[in-house]
Parts: sequence; structure tokens; C-alpha cells
Amino acid sequence: YCGGSETPRPANIPGDDLDGVHDAMPYLVQQNKRIGGEPIQSVAWPSPPIVAGGQHVVVVGGGDTASDCVGTAF
Repeated sequence: YCGGSETPRPANIPGDDLDGVHDAMPYLVQQNKRIGGEPIQSVAWPSPPIVAGGQHVVVVGGGDTASDCVGTAF
């Protein structure tokens, strides 16, 4: 079993509440489901579809989850 935080920490920076700003876990869960051919909606991570393709992406953070977001965005 591997555990990590399932509750995002607020960034507390200007603009963190704007459209197009997303927490990491809903994005990563959706992308894993897309790759696996599963429906992206999740009871644990309810979120509208998040698609990074063709977008300018900025990842705020420096840990493993941030690195996963960078790699997944390509």
C-alpha cells in the first residue's frame, strides 16, 4: 500500500481560484483513467474534465506530485 495526501493544500497565491487552475490529484486520476480506457468521472475525485493538451501549463510545486503533473502534461 502506498499512501499520500488526498486533500489538496490551498496555494494561497493570487489567482489560485481562477478558471483553469486545478489541483493535482483530480488531473492525474483523470489522465490515468483516460490512458486505461476508463470513464474519467470518479466518485473520489469529482471534477469537470481537465485536459492539458494544447494548453500553456504552469505547475506550482516541487515534489513528486508536481513532477508527475509536468510529465503527464506532455
